[in-house]
Amino acid sequence: MPNFADDIYLGRAEPGGRLLGNTAVSSGLVGIGPAARIYTLDGGAPTMASAVAVCALQPILAAGDALINGDTTLRSPVTGKIVAGFLQNSHIGRCLVMASTNAGDTTQTVTCIGMDIYGQAMSQRKTLNGTTPVNFSKAFKYVTRVTVSAALAGNLSVGDRDAFGFPVRVLEAGYVLKMGWGNVYGPDPGTVTTADTTKPARVDTNDVRGFYEPSSASDGAKRLTMTLMLTEGMVGVGATREIAFGVQQV
Repeated sequence: MPNFADDIYLGRAEPGGRLLGNTAVSSGLVGIGPAARIYTLDGGAPTMASAVAVCALQPILAAGDALINGDTTLRSPVTGKIVAGFLQNSHIGRCLVMASTNAGDTTQTVTCIGMDIYGQAMSQRKTLNGTTPVNFSKAFKYVTRVTVSAALAGNLSVGDRDAFGFPVRVLEAGYVLKMGWGNVYGPDPGTVTTADTTKPARVDTNDVRGFYEPSSASDGAKRLTMTLMLTEGMVGVGATREIAFGVQQV
């Protein structure tokens, strides 16, 4: 039995198509190859979110760097410096959250700098809103630096939250076939935030691949699984890095 390069049906992809009766191959076309795939990812059982995962409560007396001294700190094997890392699964990053202990801290900006699951440098800047938690919308794998624009009247904390980055660009929610959460049959009714396609990406834009917020809090026991549809632009012969993984991180 011959080998076929076409992944759509058994046989060559021919001009006009077999269904139209055109079985003569005149131009050497061999089909588009693996036009689409289903990608299932086991995201492990994420640990409980912590409001001080990156930066424990600390005073900020002047513009500059905050201490990375939270619950997820570790020593980088590359630089030897202390970083915050989310290590439940190598293909999963987490979004962050921050707050002050003083309601008057509403003008200072906080910039989190780090890397995504592929080791790409990334950053995001948000403005404090006093004691109200402010959600970041980029999924970090490591946080290597946190900078604050000005002194705070209260203490700053930076943590992680139950929002998990997709490993590929999710342009439409329809590309998400199923999100599993815990030992429950059927899809989890959480929230999909699709990829930000702003080009070039900026420090104030959202995640370049998108992220998912499950319907209940992580606890170190509930397992996160993702079943995603990969399009021709991700895995076919015309696939590009940008279509598969989003615009270049900033």
